[in-house]
Amino acid sequence: MTRPLYGRDRELALTCETLRDEPGALVTLLGPPGVGKTALALAALDDGGTRRAFPGGLYRVSLGGARGGDAPAVRARVADALGAPALTTGDDPVAAWLASAGRALVLLDECEGACEAAAEALARWRAVAADVAWLVTSRRALGLQGERVIALGGIDPASANELI
Repeated sequence: MTRPLYGRDRELALTCETLRDEPGALVTLLGPPGVGKTALALAALDDGGTRRAFPGGLYRVSLGGARGGDAPAVRARVADALGAPALTTGDDPVAAWLASAGRALVLLDECEGACEAAAEALARWRAVAADVAWLVTSRRALGLQGERVIALGGIDPASANELI
């Protein structure tokens, strides 16, 4: 169970609805450090409707620390989180795993350090696994076709008062 969110009801509802209702959705939660991107993403994964919508499973991959164009590191972290076979030269076991996963949801958390590598991998994986939805937390959008960006700013004053 995740901690309660304050002032993010609208963003949470939009995130969950988009992920559930759009096959192969790509939703990026965008905002500065500390705004609550990860908390919102985890609340979306914890939502009962979201859990039921993805019988293939819900997966979280932390990309924190992955940098720039380090595509092998991104693929390795995703493979590890999914339980996909070890990566070998010349093929992509993540793509094969995703293609057989059915309707699954993958959270790529802290993506900002590896946006280029993540975007390159996602373009390939989305082409072979149309039933897999993606939720990304980042300070930058990936720039992929069909990406739905939900920009997070400060919370409304009424919700902020609840925190006092």
